[in-house]
Amino acid sequence: MEATRQQIVPLTSVRIFAAVFVVIYHYGRNVWPFAEGWLHRVMSCAGSSVAFFFFLSGYILAHAYRGYDWQAPGKLGKYYAARVARIYPVYFAALAATFLLEGSGVYWDRISAVDAAVTLQVHLGLLQSWLPDYVYRLNVPGWSLSVEASFYLLFPLVVSRLMSLRRSAALAGFCGIYIVSQSVLALARCVVWKDWFMSSEMIHHLLMYHPLVYWPVFLMGMLSFRFMEAVPGKSALAPAAMGGLSVLAVGGMGLLSYWADERLNYSIHVGMLAPLYGLLIYSLREPRNGLARVLSTRWLSYFGEASYSVYILQLPLYLVWLRLGMSPEGSGWVFCLYLASLLAISGLLFRWYETPLRRWIRGAAARG
Repeated sequence: MEATRQQIVPLTSVRIFAAVFVVIYHYGRNVWPFAEGWLHRVMSCAGSSVAFFFFLSGYILAHAYRGYDWQAPGKLGKYYAARVARIYPVYFAALAATFLLEGSGVYWDRISAVDAAVTLQVHLGLLQSWLPDYVYRLNVPGWSLSVEASFYLLFPLVVSRLMSLRRSAALAGFCGIYIVSQSVLALARCVVWKDWFMSSEMIHHLLMYHPLVYWPVFLMGMLSFRFMEAVPGKSALAPAAMGGLSVLAVGGMGLLSYWADERLNYSIHVGMLAPLYGLLIYSLREPRNGLARVLSTRWLSYFGEASYSVYILQLPLYLVWLRLGMSPEGSGWVFCLYLASLLAISGLLFRWYETPLRRWIRGAAARG
């Protein structure tokens, strides 16, 4: 089957909340109402929403491409064209905007020009997460797109094998990957590189941003699909019980974030909450679940589609606000205006820029 399966609307809508949480984590956690109390503690772990995106990416790709005939002529090319169409138009626009905004304040000589050219090529090639020295250059949130691109390369190699597993084997695989990956990462953070994590930029970037850190999260997303079989609305539990599972999943994420210390914060960022991600996704498959019904509203679904722009445009728009003499990090009302403008611009770009370019790229690939 082509990647045209019925969209699971609540899973689309929930992405806007994850994207906004990341924006608050970057620019709003030190202003009202997030500056103190339990909201501040929870939002100090809100960067973990990126891991949720990675988990959801594995689930949705498995849902969209189950039964896809990878051996048929042109199928692999169509898959890659769809992936490029999904991430590159807005990614390129955000990268170009950041380059222009940051470059206008640089004294250009031959050395800085060569350095900028190399940096730009690394980011255009979505390689920055593999190279620690380049993670914090240009549009920093783009590191996650570099990781996502590695998922797109990995996916055709493993999807058939994972989707052929029995449900019991998929669950065992999920548990095994979770235990091993979290144990290895915790050991690396708390024992092997305990004293270097905060003092060495290279070690910090390797443990926080390298694609191999997040491959287990992506694989767990795929395995969760195989275990649940991803049939929207098919559940052995009553809608009220599914709603209770949604509350349990969201509440569990909030409580663990609230209780997190420095070391647990790291684990949360790199996939410790994966079982709760799976539980939330499972509960939202029931369309009569109260939370799923709320998330199925048209405007939330629209902004869920635009959430990618919200995520990737947060830095260039932040730089624009700084140019205007207003820092979103310095005032609650400025942050609210910044966030509102980010949502508005992302919604417009999704309608008039991202969607048309996606269709054009996919159409060009089909014709080719």
